[in-house]
Amino acid sequence: MKRSQNSELAKRINHAYVLLNNEEPQSQVVEALMELYGVSQIQAYRYVQQAKANNGKIAIPEDSVVFTVKLPPSLINQVKKFARLKGISISKVVRTALEEFLAKKNHGKKEKQAKVSYIYDRLWEQKLSQVYHLVVPTNNIKASTQHSINTNETIEQDTVYENSSHIYKSILRSTEGE
Repeated sequence: MKRSQNSELAKRINHAYVLLNNEEPQSQVVEALMELYGVSQIQAYRYVQQAKANNGKIAIPEDSVVFTVKLPPSLINQVKKFARLKGISISKVVRTALEEFLAKKNHGKKEKQAKVSYIYDRLWEQKLSQVYHLVVPTNNIKASTQHSINTNETIEQDTVYENSSHIYKSILRSTEGE
């Protein structure tokens, strides 16, 4: 007689659990399992005992299939050694490692964190002024200076700049959509 797979075993034990919860006598549960699965009385009794030992239905494991990958020999040796030390199969070691890896949010990647720290720079005002003069056209500065001197002329010049960028076109794209 062929041994059943783990998923089939789990199904049989769960069926025994359901029959026991229907408050059927144990002898009738054993007979039903024998008839349904074509197993011996001893095997059906083992299903009933395992069902009694569990406080509920057991999870039915997913069927496994062969999956071949190429790995460095050193990694294969580490996996084999780990499996031997823990007394579990190589498949279980690899499955557990992959499940844990895939369960992680960032999949093993280190999170990038920006570190901001203030460093005193006694020349920061001069540097900022240089960058400002590189980025902002000088005629806008003159227009704002003229604003304080002669308000009539500045109103006309401000309307010219109202719909345009105050930053050089070579640095940023024009706001007019050119």
